[in-house]
Amino acid sequence: MIDSPASIHRRIVATLADYSIALLIGGGIALAFGTSILNPLFSTVLTIAFWLSKSLLEAAFGTTPGKMLTHLHVNHDIHGERLSIYYSSARNAWILLEIIPLVGLVLFSFVAIFLVASCIRACNFMGLHDKFAHVNVLRKNEKHPLNCFKCN
Repeated sequence: MIDSPASIHRRIVATLADYSIALLIGGGIALAFGTSILNPLFSTVLTIAFWLSKSLLEAAFGTTPGKMLTHLHVNHDIHGERLSIYYSSARNAWILLEIIPLVGLVLFSFVAIFLVASCIRACNFMGLHDKFAHVNVLRKNEKHPLNCFKCN
């Protein structure tokens, strides 16, 4: 079966799952080191680690934990192969806006809303960040294990 473009709902759930996992891990590390997750230095390190891990996972495996939960994967839109680390990190670069002092969180929020809106407006749900990095976000269309009539 051919994979289809991922719906905006699945993409939002995948992103929220990835952020939730990152916050749980970051919170655990903050607790272990006796610091606050709101500490500017710690949150900067956590944001960079999140961006780097998300980019590396998408490049190496074509997915993230949130995308795995929602049966999504990413690939290059021209040749259909996995993303290079260059394309993956470029696609996720908007996450780094969060580390800009004073205005970073506001900028990050506006860009996130803008990117979601760009995904909604596109017929194939490709946002501007996807187009910029030549990325397809696809839903894995798998047959039902029982091979029932719904799958044919």
